[in-house]
Amino acid sequence: MNRTIASARSFLAGLFSSEKDDNKIQAKGPFEIEVHNFPDEDMFPNSKMYPALKKCHTALELYRLLHDDHDLKKARQALINHIGVKDYPHGIVELYDEFVSRQAHNFSIPKNFLELTKDFEVMSAREFVSMATSIGFVLFIRSTCGPLLYLMKENFNSIAKNYLDEKENNIKKPYKKLFVYSGHDTTLIPLTMALEIFEMRWPDYGSYIFMKYYVSKTNPNETYVAVDYADEPQILPNCDNYYCPYSTFLKNLENRFEKPKYLKNN
Repeated sequence: MNRTIASARSFLAGLFSSEKDDNKIQAKGPFEIEVHNFPDEDMFPNSKMYPALKKCHTALELYRLLHDDHDLKKARQALINHIGVKDYPHGIVELYDEFVSRQAHNFSIPKNFLELTKDFEVMSAREFVSMATSIGFVLFIRSTCGPLLYLMKENFNSIAKNYLDEKENNIKKPYKKLFVYSGHDTTLIPLTMALEIFEMRWPDYGSYIFMKYYVSKTNPNETYVAVDYADEPQILPNCDNYYCPYSTFLKNLENRFEKPKYLKNN
Protein backbone atom coordinates (compact mmCIF):
# COMPACT_ATOMS: atom_id res chain seq x y z
CA MET A 1 0.00 0.00 0.00
CA ASN A 2 2.83 2.42 0.83
CA ARG A 3 4.34 1.86 -2.62
CA THR A 4 0.95 2.51 -4.22
CA ILE A 5 0.52 5.79 -2.35
CA ALA A 6 4.08 6.89 -3.11
CA SER A 7 3.59 6.07 -6.79
CA ALA A 8 0.30 8.00 -6.90
CA ARG A 9 1.87 11.03 -5.23
CA SER A 10 4.76 10.99 -7.69
CA PHE A 11 2.35 10.84 -10.60
CA LEU A 12 0.21 13.70 -9.27
CA ALA A 13 3.31 15.77 -8.58
CA GLY A 14 4.30 15.32 -12.20
CA LEU A 15 0.93 16.61 -13.40
CA PHE A 16 0.12 19.28 -10.84
CA SER A 17 3.35 20.76 -9.52
CA SER A 18 6.19 22.98 -10.64
CA GLU A 19 9.54 24.21 -9.39
CA LYS A 20 7.93 27.59 -8.68
CA ASP A 21 5.69 25.89 -6.12
CA ASP A 22 8.56 23.95 -4.57
CA ASN A 23 7.25 20.83 -6.36
CA LYS A 24 4.22 20.65 -4.09
CA ILE A 25 1.02 19.25 -5.56
CA GLN A 26 -1.35 22.10 -6.42
CA ALA A 27 -5.00 21.13 -6.56
CA LYS A 28 -8.40 22.65 -5.85
CA GLY A 29 -9.98 19.43 -4.67
CA PRO A 30 -9.35 15.81 -3.68
CA PHE A 31 -8.11 13.12 -6.04
CA GLU A 32 -9.89 9.82 -6.33
CA ILE A 33 -7.47 6.91 -6.68
CA GLU A 34 -9.09 3.51 -7.06
CA VAL A 35 -7.07 0.62 -5.65
CA HIS A 36 -7.92 -3.07 -5.86
CA ASN A 37 -6.65 -5.94 -3.79
CA PHE A 38 -3.90 -7.71 -5.73
CA PRO A 39 -5.73 -11.06 -6.19
CA ASP A 40 -8.62 -9.13 -7.77
CA GLU A 41 -6.43 -7.01 -10.03
CA ASP A 42 -7.57 -7.01 -13.65
CA MET A 43 -5.04 -4.55 -15.08
CA PHE A 44 -2.66 -7.31 -16.10
CA PRO A 45 -3.05 -10.97 -17.16
CA ASN A 46 -4.43 -12.45 -13.93
CA SER A 47 -5.51 -16.08 -14.04
CA LYS A 48 -7.17 -15.74 -10.63
CA MET A 49 -9.67 -13.37 -12.19
CA TYR A 50 -9.85 -15.09 -15.57
CA PRO A 51 -9.13 -18.84 -15.22
CA ALA A 52 -8.99 -19.28 -19.01
CA LEU A 53 -5.50 -17.78 -18.85
CA LYS A 54 -4.30 -20.88 -16.99
CA LYS A 55 -4.65 -22.72 -20.29
CA CYS A 56 -2.06 -20.53 -22.01
CA HIS A 57 1.17 -22.34 -22.79
CA THR A 58 3.85 -22.03 -20.16
CA ALA A 59 7.39 -21.29 -21.29
CA LEU A 60 8.37 -24.94 -20.88
CA GLU A 61 5.35 -26.09 -22.89
CA LEU A 62 6.13 -23.62 -25.66
CA TYR A 63 9.78 -24.64 -25.91
CA ARG A 64 8.93 -28.32 -25.92
CA LEU A 65 6.80 -27.64 -29.00
CA LEU A 66 9.51 -25.68 -30.83
CA HIS A 67 12.10 -27.54 -32.88
CA ASP A 68 15.71 -27.34 -31.75
CA ASP A 69 16.72 -24.99 -34.58
CA HIS A 70 14.04 -22.41 -33.77
CA ASP A 71 15.69 -19.03 -33.15
CA LEU A 72 13.77 -18.43 -29.90
CA LYS A 73 14.79 -21.79 -28.51
CA LYS A 74 18.43 -21.35 -29.49
CA ALA A 75 18.64 -17.82 -28.04
CA ARG A 76 17.07 -18.84 -24.73
CA GLN A 77 19.29 -21.90 -24.40
CA ALA A 78 22.45 -19.95 -25.24
CA LEU A 79 21.84 -17.49 -22.40
CA ILE A 80 20.86 -20.23 -19.95
CA ASN A 81 24.05 -22.13 -20.79
CA HIS A 82 26.11 -18.97 -20.34
CA ILE A 83 24.56 -18.28 -16.94
CA GLY A 84 25.05 -21.90 -15.95
CA VAL A 85 21.48 -22.56 -14.84
CA LYS A 86 19.96 -26.02 -15.09
CA ASP A 87 16.26 -26.79 -15.43
CA TYR A 88 15.36 -23.12 -15.91
CA PRO A 89 11.51 -23.04 -15.93
CA HIS A 90 10.98 -19.58 -17.42
CA GLY A 91 11.29 -17.99 -20.82
CA ILE A 92 13.04 -15.12 -22.55
CA VAL A 93 10.58 -12.61 -21.05
CA GLU A 94 11.84 -13.16 -17.50
CA LEU A 95 15.46 -13.12 -18.62
CA TYR A 96 14.94 -9.91 -20.58
CA ASP A 97 13.09 -8.30 -17.67
CA GLU A 98 16.08 -8.89 -15.43
CA PHE A 99 18.42 -7.05 -17.79
CA VAL A 100 15.98 -4.18 -18.38
CA SER A 101 15.60 -3.75 -14.61
CA ARG A 102 19.35 -3.65 -14.14
CA GLN A 103 19.75 -1.03 -16.87
CA ALA A 104 16.88 1.07 -15.47
CA HIS A 105 18.62 1.18 -12.10
CA ASN A 106 22.04 1.93 -13.63
CA PHE A 107 23.59 -1.43 -12.76
CA SER A 108 26.30 -2.67 -15.06
CA ILE A 109 25.80 -5.61 -17.42
CA PRO A 110 28.75 -7.56 -18.87
CA LYS A 111 29.21 -7.04 -22.61
CA ASN A 112 28.89 -10.73 -23.39
CA PHE A 113 25.43 -10.75 -21.81
CA LEU A 114 24.42 -7.69 -23.81
CA GLU A 115 25.48 -9.48 -26.98
CA LEU A 116 23.47 -12.59 -26.09
CA THR A 117 20.35 -10.52 -25.36
CA LYS A 118 20.61 -7.94 -28.16
CA ASP A 119 17.51 -9.32 -29.93
CA PHE A 120 15.48 -10.02 -26.79
CA GLU A 121 13.30 -6.92 -27.22
CA VAL A 122 11.67 -8.59 -30.21
CA MET A 123 12.08 -12.18 -29.04
CA SER A 124 10.38 -11.45 -25.70
CA ALA A 125 7.37 -10.08 -27.54
CA ARG A 126 7.23 -13.07 -29.88
CA GLU A 127 7.47 -15.50 -26.98
CA PHE A 128 4.78 -13.68 -24.98
CA VAL A 129 2.37 -13.57 -27.92
CA SER A 130 3.00 -17.23 -28.79
CA MET A 131 2.20 -18.35 -25.25
CA ALA A 132 -0.72 -15.96 -24.77
CA THR A 133 -2.61 -16.62 -27.98
CA SER A 134 -2.40 -20.39 -27.59
CA ILE A 135 -5.92 -20.07 -26.09
CA GLY A 136 -7.11 -17.96 -29.03
CA PHE A 137 -6.57 -14.28 -29.79
CA VAL A 138 -10.01 -12.95 -28.81
CA LEU A 139 -10.24 -14.95 -25.57
CA PHE A 140 -6.79 -13.75 -24.54
CA ILE A 141 -7.65 -10.11 -25.27
CA ARG A 142 -10.98 -10.27 -23.42
CA SER A 143 -9.30 -11.95 -20.44
CA THR A 144 -6.48 -9.43 -20.17
CA CYS A 145 -7.37 -5.94 -21.39
CA GLY A 146 -11.09 -6.52 -22.02
CA PRO A 147 -12.02 -4.89 -18.67
CA LEU A 148 -9.76 -1.91 -19.38
CA LEU A 149 -11.28 -1.47 -22.85
CA TYR A 150 -14.73 -1.56 -21.26
CA LEU A 151 -13.78 1.17 -18.77
CA MET A 152 -12.36 3.32 -21.57
CA LYS A 153 -15.60 2.99 -23.51
CA GLU A 154 -17.61 3.97 -20.43
CA ASN A 155 -15.31 6.96 -19.85
CA PHE A 156 -15.72 8.20 -23.42
CA ASN A 157 -19.49 7.76 -23.25
CA SER A 158 -19.57 9.69 -19.97
CA ILE A 159 -17.61 12.57 -21.48
CA ALA A 160 -19.99 12.73 -24.46
CA LYS A 161 -23.08 12.64 -22.25
CA ASN A 162 -21.85 15.40 -19.95
CA TYR A 163 -20.70 17.55 -22.87
CA LEU A 164 -24.13 17.27 -24.51
CA ASP A 165 -25.85 18.07 -21.21
CA GLU A 166 -23.80 21.24 -20.94
CA LYS A 167 -24.44 22.26 -24.52
CA GLU A 168 -28.17 21.52 -24.57
CA ASN A 169 -28.88 23.13 -21.19
CA ASN A 170 -26.36 25.97 -21.54
CA ILE A 171 -24.76 25.17 -18.19
CA LYS A 172 -21.31 24.48 -16.83
CA LYS A 173 -20.79 21.54 -14.54
CA PRO A 174 -17.73 19.66 -13.31
CA TYR A 175 -17.17 16.20 -14.71
CA LYS A 176 -14.22 13.91 -15.27
CA LYS A 177 -12.28 14.51 -18.47
CA LEU A 178 -8.97 12.86 -17.61
CA PHE A 179 -8.67 9.17 -16.73
CA VAL A 180 -5.31 7.59 -15.93
CA TYR A 181 -4.69 3.87 -15.57
CA SER A 182 -1.39 2.51 -14.36
CA GLY A 183 -0.52 -1.00 -15.44
CA HIS A 184 2.41 -3.09 -16.58
CA ASP A 185 4.23 -3.96 -19.77
CA THR A 186 2.02 -7.05 -19.81
CA THR A 187 -0.95 -4.65 -19.81
CA LEU A 188 0.36 -2.59 -22.71
CA ILE A 189 1.02 -5.54 -24.99
CA PRO A 190 -2.55 -6.96 -24.94
CA LEU A 191 -3.94 -3.44 -25.26
CA THR A 192 -1.81 -2.64 -28.31
CA MET A 193 -2.73 -6.04 -29.72
CA ALA A 194 -6.42 -5.26 -29.22
CA LEU A 195 -6.00 -1.89 -30.93
CA GLU A 196 -3.94 -3.63 -33.65
CA ILE A 197 -0.98 -1.29 -33.29
CA PHE A 198 1.44 -3.80 -31.75
CA GLU A 199 4.73 -4.03 -33.67
CA MET A 200 6.06 -7.16 -31.97
CA ARG A 201 8.56 -5.35 -29.76
CA TRP A 202 8.56 -5.38 -25.98
CA PRO A 203 7.45 -1.95 -24.66
CA ASP A 204 10.25 0.34 -23.56
CA TYR A 205 10.62 1.10 -19.88
CA GLY A 206 7.98 3.71 -18.96
CA SER A 207 5.96 3.30 -22.17
CA TYR A 208 2.37 4.48 -22.28
CA ILE A 209 -0.69 4.79 -24.49
CA PHE A 210 -2.39 8.17 -24.75
CA MET A 211 -5.99 8.15 -26.00
CA LYS A 212 -7.90 11.34 -26.79
CA TYR A 213 -11.62 11.70 -27.33
CA TYR A 214 -12.92 14.50 -29.54
CA VAL A 215 -16.43 15.91 -29.92
CA SER A 216 -17.19 18.01 -32.97
CA LYS A 217 -18.17 21.61 -32.12
CA THR A 218 -20.43 21.85 -35.15
CA ASN A 219 -22.06 18.43 -34.74
CA PRO A 220 -21.79 16.92 -31.24
CA ASN A 221 -22.89 13.57 -32.62
CA GLU A 222 -19.60 13.37 -34.52
CA THR A 223 -16.98 11.98 -32.16
CA TYR A 224 -13.46 10.73 -32.75
CA VAL A 225 -10.68 8.88 -30.96
CA ALA A 226 -6.97 9.48 -31.46
CA VAL A 227 -4.27 7.19 -30.12
CA ASP A 228 -0.58 7.74 -29.45
CA TYR A 229 1.75 4.91 -28.50
CA ALA A 230 5.43 5.29 -27.65
CA ASP A 231 5.13 9.01 -28.47
CA GLU A 232 4.00 8.19 -32.00
CA PRO A 233 0.54 8.94 -33.48
CA GLN A 234 -1.21 5.77 -34.63
CA ILE A 235 -3.67 5.15 -37.44
CA LEU A 236 -6.18 2.57 -36.23
CA PRO A 237 -7.64 -0.16 -38.47
CA ASN A 238 -10.41 0.96 -40.85
CA CYS A 239 -9.60 4.62 -40.17
CA ASP A 240 -8.37 6.99 -42.86
CA ASN A 241 -6.20 9.09 -40.59
CA TYR A 242 -5.17 9.83 -37.01
CA TYR A 243 -8.70 10.90 -36.06
CA CYS A 244 -10.71 7.69 -36.01
CA PRO A 245 -14.52 7.94 -35.91
CA TYR A 246 -15.68 6.69 -32.53
CA SER A 247 -18.20 4.35 -34.17
CA THR A 248 -15.36 2.71 -36.12
CA PHE A 249 -13.26 2.48 -32.98
CA LEU A 250 -16.09 0.62 -31.22
CA LYS A 251 -16.70 -1.61 -34.24
CA ASN A 252 -13.03 -2.63 -34.26
CA LEU A 253 -13.27 -3.69 -30.62
CA GLU A 254 -16.84 -4.99 -30.45
CA ASN A 255 -15.91 -8.57 -29.48
CA ARG A 256 -13.03 -7.54 -27.21
CA PHE A 257 -14.82 -5.69 -24.40
CA GLU A 258 -15.26 -7.46 -21.07
CA LYS A 259 -17.20 -5.91 -18.21
CA PRO A 260 -14.97 -5.90 -15.09
CA LYS A 261 -16.02 -8.52 -12.59
CA TYR A 262 -16.21 -6.06 -9.71
CA LEU A 263 -18.85 -4.15 -11.72
CA LYS A 264 -20.74 -7.34 -12.50
CA ASN A 265 -21.02 -8.01 -8.79
CA ASN A 266 -22.37 -4.54 -7.96
